[in-house]
Amino acid sequence: MMRLQAALLIMAVILASSLANGCGPRAGPVAASPPEKPDNLQGMALSSSQASPTQATPGDTATAAGERAAEKPGQDKASAMEKRIKELVDRERVSRGLKPLAWNEALGVLARAHSEDMVKRDFFDHTNPDGLEPQDRLKKAGIACRASAENIATNQGYEDAAAEAVKSWMGSEGHRANILDTRGYGFNETGTGIAQAPDGTWYFTQLFIKK
Repeated sequence: MMRLQAALLIMAVILASSLANGCGPRAGPVAASPPEKPDNLQGMALSSSQASPTQATPGDTATAAGERAAEKPGQDKASAMEKRIKELVDRERVSRGLKPLAWNEALGVLARAHSEDMVKRDFFDHTNPDGLEPQDRLKKAGIACRASAENIATNQGYEDAAAEAVKSWMGSEGHRANILDTRGYGFNETGTGIAQAPDGTWYFTQLFIKK
């Protein structure tokens, strides 16, 4: 059996606003320190469920130009993994009496762009190097909503990377709250996007909104 080397870093942020024409500012975040990152990530799983994001930099080295190119998996493979994440998230919701989320293609495009950006510019955070947070990206894309949330994850070496990402989210209070909407924001639409780094690491982004 192939020996798996895996590292997982996950973060969640809740964004909410009563504005009908946008998702507005983040509601009452509480800062918290991220877990220390060990030197050897072999077989390790790290998680962070802060209400406000903190940066965690992937361990591989950026190119001389300071950027990495996202490894473009085949479109069929990428789409299949994105659909699998939604399927698994919906399964968790339905098993608890919640309705499945409607797929929003615009959210999927936005989520994939963020995953690709994390690979290209070598960062792992809800806020990109330009200072744009999820609600800023939603507004820039012209997606209006009353509440929103975002889960992100990265892992490597798993046979079913999508299932591992969802499993880890469900094991984290903040991410689980987004998936099961335990805070009562009424999320009813979602979009998921993935990207793969040259070293095989997968980056996942899932957006949730209430129209």
